[in-house]
Amino acid sequence: MEKLQVFVSSKEVELHNERVGVQSALKELDFEPFIFEDDAGARTESAEEVYLEQVKKCDIYLGILREEYSEATEKEYLQAKNFNKEIFLYRATYNIVNQSEKLENFITKLKQHHSIGKFDNVKELEEKVRQDITNLLVKTFKSKNEGVEFTNIHFNDVKLVEHYLQKTMPVSPGSFKTLNPIASEIMSTW
Repeated sequence: MEKLQVFVSSKEVELHNERVGVQSALKELDFEPFIFEDDAGARTESAEEVYLEQVKKCDIYLGILREEYSEATEKEYLQAKNFNKEIFLYRATYNIVNQSEKLENFITKLKQHHSIGKFDNVKELEEKVRQDITNLLVKTFKSKNEGVEFTNIHFNDVKLVEHYLQKTMPVSPGSFKTLNPIASEIMSTW
């Protein structure tokens, strides 16, 4: 079974711990995260060609912001938007000392198209990513049962979506009821 790919975009040094945490959480759920600095390796193509191609191939774009962002982050986001990827954006709210005006302007633009989740620590970010991905999978599963087709071919594969829903659920469907009643209902049908 093919894995869903998640492109993780952020400033490398500023958000190192967050990237490692999100990467670990995604792998636990059987997703294939791509973090350029960790996964690109040596290639003939330029760095920009590689990261834009990886965004094009991914199923979900996940952007993490804190005090700064790079031109590459903006290009990656625009590529995801242009290719109608599922986009999750998160903003750190802890230990902010000097948030750039450039980032504030970028966030203002992002908010015109997306909601942005906030987090205070790595654990909270990991949990929000898990919850948001679960919500996306539930929405996808319900929509597929209503005959809705998605532009992302992987989300049209009901078996694949079921596989990931089962990965995001606790062993007992009833224990998930407090977190997501719709997902619990879906799990009870399996």
